[in-house]
Amino acid sequence: MDKITFEIDALEFEKWCVTNRLEELEAEREGLAAEVISANEKFIAQRTLQACKILNQEDSNAAILNPICRQAFKDALHPDLDLSDATKNYKKLANEITHQQEKIEKLRKPILELKLKAFTINDSVVAPDLDKKLSPNNEQSISASDCSKFDK
Repeated sequence: MDKITFEIDALEFEKWCVTNRLEELEAEREGLAAEVISANEKFIAQRTLQACKILNQEDSNAAILNPICRQAFKDALHPDLDLSDATKNYKKLANEITHQQEKIEKLRKPILELKLKAFTINDSVVAPDLDKKLSPNNEQSISASDCSKFDK
């Protein structure tokens, strides 16, 4: 391999590493943005329900006729509702479903990381034909540790 080909391969490898890191950072940014939006929506819903409960204590007719409070009471159950066993069981089930959904989301990243490791053999890489080495059908691949020298 001549010097120019080697330099091209080295630059292509660096580009590949930087591109992968950029994709990781963008995914992390999107995840954080989604967390902020979710936390904000939850906070607004909680504060709305709290205000509606106070209004309900002061004037139950005004609270039930207020469309915002009406929706808040639909979403979180009316504070004056006498909960039956069926309703309690339903809430427990809904909480368990939410918990299971959250567990699934938490498992997605480790699964992807393990799949990436499954494509990595002995933390080694040969610069030529990088695209072929990155293919899932190929025995060799590039590990994330090979890219650490490009992290900045």
